[in-house]
Amino acid sequence: MFYLEKLNSFIENKYAMSNWNKKKYIWRYSVFFNIFYVLLIFCIIYTLVIKILVSQEKYSNHSCNIANMASIQNMYVIVLIFISLMGSLNFIFSRLTYIYSKFTNSEFFNLGIYYSIIGFLIKYISWILSLIYISWVAFLLITILTIIFYPNKWCGRKYNSYGMDAMNNCLLVKNDVAGCEISSEVLNIKSKEYCNDLDYLKVHKFLYLVRSSPNALCTLRDKQLCNTFVDFLKNNPIEADDFPNCSKYSGDAPDDYFLENANNKSDIYLLSLSLTFFCFFTTIILFTLFILIRVNTPIDSSFKINSERLSIFFRFTRIFDVWK
Repeated sequence: MFYLEKLNSFIENKYAMSNWNKKKYIWRYSVFFNIFYVLLIFCIIYTLVIKILVSQEKYSNHSCNIANMASIQNMYVIVLIFISLMGSLNFIFSRLTYIYSKFTNSEFFNLGIYYSIIGFLIKYISWILSLIYISWVAFLLITILTIIFYPNKWCGRKYNSYGMDAMNNCLLVKNDVAGCEISSEVLNIKSKEYCNDLDYLKVHKFLYLVRSSPNALCTLRDKQLCNTFVDFLKNNPIEADDFPNCSKYSGDAPDDYFLENANNKSDIYLLSLSLTFFCFFTTIILFTLFILIRVNTPIDSSFKINSERLSIFFRFTRIFDVWK
């Protein structure tokens, strides 16, 4: 009886080792996708931090119209959608490949319909991921090119001290903390993003509210100045001296008078640039690791697909398919 038990144990160990030799390559992919979705979690956290920083007035020194600012916010949302989608699918795929590597094919056959479901998911989730990866890389490349060659679309221009005076006075009105009451009938600022629009500041005469000298203070927190500005908005007659410490001619100055030179970029531009390159280099590292694993890992025969039967579209979108 003792010898029979030893024989059974020996057979089981040999069978388990044989199964491990067959499935260890699947386990490699499981580890890779675990690493992938963990790094994607860091990308999500980094994106959320950037999004929060951009929404704060402390980092609001850019001159940009509403449409461009909305497109930047949409870019952050798209990044979050891409990363969340890749992260969730990588997590599912890592769990499925880990389960598959732990059991023999005969054990899976006994699962019946569940065997077919798990096999189908393992076989085709990798193709879905490949399609998402291609879209993600294309999105990153387009984003990088537009940031570098079209910085104005990414709010690249930055206000100097004069432009910041006009913007800050606009924010005082928007936040209802000016030195006097300014009714919405006189001036209705719908959102703080309007205060970053130089054309909006020009139309609503905020460009007159800039310091006359580097050490002067021209702010609507001053009650007298605030009341004078309200009269100015109502087109009531006022004297030039009614704007103490403020420039009398800045309202007619060219746009460059309120902006830093083109090489001095705004905070929102630099934050967006850092986010894009962070995602790009993280993607390069992950895909390099992916290629190394795929080159040195045989494909499980259970998941091989006859590429000759596929259309050109499916062949192309399988570039990052682990079963290619």
